[in-house]
Amino acid sequence: MGPVPPLPKDFDDVDNNDVLQFQEFNLNPLELSGTAHLLIPHRHRDATRTFSLRLQPTAKSELGTSLKTFQDHTFLKYGPNQAHQSPLHLSLQGNIPIECLDDYRRKWQHADEFVAIVHEEVKRLLSPLATQQHDFPQPAFGGYVAKDKPTRSVAMRVAVPRVYLELANAIDNRLTDDLSIKLDHPCAPVTSASSAIQRMPLAYNVLHSISKQDAQLIKDSANSLIDVKKWCAGKEISWELSLQEILLQSQSMGETQQVTVIQTWPLEPIGFKQALAKAEHDKRKSMALVPFTPKPALPKPHTKSFSLIPASIRVKLSILSTWFR
Repeated sequence: MGPVPPLPKDFDDVDNNDVLQFQEFNLNPLELSGTAHLLIPHRHRDATRTFSLRLQPTAKSELGTSLKTFQDHTFLKYGPNQAHQSPLHLSLQGNIPIECLDDYRRKWQHADEFVAIVHEEVKRLLSPLATQQHDFPQPAFGGYVAKDKPTRSVAMRVAVPRVYLELANAIDNRLTDDLSIKLDHPCAPVTSASSAIQRMPLAYNVLHSISKQDAQLIKDSANSLIDVKKWCAGKEISWELSLQEILLQSQSMGETQQVTVIQTWPLEPIGFKQALAKAEHDKRKSMALVPFTPKPALPKPHTKSFSLIPASIRVKLSILSTWFR
């Protein structure tokens, strides 16, 4: 290795402004503007519980069984779509997410309070209908419709009686006032009309819109496969109100979501009263299962015992008592 070459004579005269200084490298502050800071799916499920209040056809009615037949037929013939992710229903409030509290001992207190609110409002608004002579107001059939916007879809038009819209709005107001929870999708406003038209989706796909030809064929299948005769004639109770918790919502097309039914109220007086009685029984039973933890007994104050008999005589008396045993 040869000798190190000497520095140039004018080295000290080099302009420092031409030399890149290290302090000029500044790191930008960390910004969570993407999705990296969001909870991963299983962490999100641990931190949030999702509920849904639905008007749905009863499973054993002709309407319910024919809707199941229709779903199976369209799944096999036209492929899965987002309507296959759950049994066909009308959602009164959309999905209702309830986040857990920071305090572990009260982690799901808001979820329990939400379920209690639903029970209270159902009892308050629908119980008077169970005492009347006529049946509960039933949703009415309004035909089928195919829409092109915002995405091509096929739906059943259903006239929802006003009382169920009032129920949804009452629950929404109590969520805001009592629990400070604001829903992303507000409820349909209650008007002076006796009912409001809502659409029950039969087929739709937000990401990949179904073709216009398939939409027309699915609509024709609905006309031929879905049996609405008894429903329209009032010869059977075809609907029920159901509060459910969505345990798992799959991202795969056509995978049915996993739910647990918390409470179901048939829309007829006898079944509704039985559902209320069952809810009250379950509530009392759950309260009875809470273990009773008695308060610890307070220590008794120490009192010094004394006697007027001298100690020597007490000893003699104890000896004499053993002789006469």
